[in-house]
Amino acid sequence: EEDNINVIDLNIQGFEQYSKENPPLQTSAENLMYVIYTSGSTGQPKGVMNQYSGVMNRLFWGQDYFKFDPQNDLIVQKTNYCFDVSVPELFLPIIYGIKLLFAEPGGHKDSIYLKQIIDEYSITSIHFVPPMLEVFLLSIKANDCPSLKRVFCSGEALKLSQVQEFKRLLPKVELYNIYGPTEAAVEVAIIKMLPTNNPIRKVPIGKPTPNTQLLILNEKNERCPVGVVGELHISGLQVARGYYKNEGLTDKVFIKNPYGSGSYSRMYKTGDLAYWQADGNIIFLGRKDFQVKIRGFRVELEEIETVLDELSYINQSVVLTRTNEAGITNLVAY
Repeated sequence: EEDNINVIDLNIQGFEQYSKENPPLQTSAENLMYVIYTSGSTGQPKGVMNQYSGVMNRLFWGQDYFKFDPQNDLIVQKTNYCFDVSVPELFLPIIYGIKLLFAEPGGHKDSIYLKQIIDEYSITSIHFVPPMLEVFLLSIKANDCPSLKRVFCSGEALKLSQVQEFKRLLPKVELYNIYGPTEAAVEVAIIKMLPTNNPIRKVPIGKPTPNTQLLILNEKNERCPVGVVGELHISGLQVARGYYKNEGLTDKVFIKNPYGSGSYSRMYKTGDLAYWQADGNIIFLGRKDFQVKIRGFRVELEEIETVLDELSYINQSVVLTRTNEAGITNLVAY
């Protein structure tokens, strides 16, 4: 058994020649922190190169915004490390000394298990993608999970029906809708959802986070006024370096920002359609890829789905295009 033990003999000749000083810290804000692959809506995997500056900005504003208490808060880490939401879930608690609970593998898909650990460990903060939030809400009763203080939602568009059901079941819990692509260090817009009597058709994604500039531009890269739909662009510290070994695509979507300089000199074309509200919040409409033309008119399929989903007798809708034998394209709703 002794033969299987590796022993380092610090007295062997040569060790005394090495310095006893700690090596200098050579990491800078511009260094690459990680490469994470995403296919977005294209189906083509591409490695996004995010730097320390962008990731640290996300972590710093997260603590400043939510003000987690190391003594009383407990965050659950349940997102697979292949997805960038795992970055703030893991590193923010570590940096600020906040208690962190690791969910069991696959637990993020089990709403019963999640409710169990929330109650057992008195979890105060948890993240859901909207479809999983909907499943979780089906698993609880009004005023369950008394330890919960805040719930974060990102990854997909949050539906109005999900917000309404959340407020009905968990009226004392804060709900945050957060937006951001992998190409901008996780998240760049946020809004706290408040009960409102004002009729709204879409859930806002909120306002830009610190050191972030959000621009909604038309096809000529001109700013869109309030209420006018355009493509959402992101500028600031959190914009990624580009795509790993893919200069062509990097040059196509990481472009010069005509409205900024310094850390705002570059911007990322998200491919997302959005518009400004008069109150400064942004409404996300869906992917530019999903925009279709019907007899010369631009049509947003997701916008039609949103209107249909508001009807009390419809749980979920899907709107598609169909071309008949005469070559005429029409919309079909399921």
